[in-house]
Amino acid sequence: MALTAWTVAQGLIEAGDPAVAFWETLRFPDVIELDLPLPRVRALLTDDDGRIILIKRTRAGHAPYWTTPGGGMALSDATPEDALRRELREELGAEAWIGEVIHERRIDGIRSEIFYAARLTGIDPSRRNGPEFDDPSRGRYDIERVALDRIADLDLRPAELVPVLRATSA
Repeated sequence: MALTAWTVAQGLIEAGDPAVAFWETLRFPDVIELDLPLPRVRALLTDDDGRIILIKRTRAGHAPYWTTPGGGMALSDATPEDALRRELREELGAEAWIGEVIHERRIDGIRSEIFYAARLTGIDPSRRNGPEFDDPSRGRYDIERVALDRIADLDLRPAELVPVLRATSA
């Protein structure tokens, strides 16, 4: 409609012209929904003692498994590193120095997961506030500090991280 008003104001078309009628019938939807495949970001987060900070996932009826902290980028995140900092605050109540990308994993033909080396600079689990804590049916998210020589004993997901972690500790 703004384009029509401008073209009429400029004298390029007459009000009532068929072009005006065409433009005036066009309407944008009230809500535009986009399903963008934003990358997922995760931290291979270590503490001052060289232990890796993992989340032990426990759900009723399933064997526990361990995963690295992180999650999906949001449209409000300026960079993948900002997304990771937000995820660490939400899931762990943690602050961290974010280093280089040390692993990338294709999830499907579009999405990927980016793993960053990171160093824990502070943690207060009472400050965790991610959406996963709002629904008790999602199970437990326990923070565990694991020595790298114990990694192979865990059901770490994705399993391809085990050799990556061994290589970073060598």
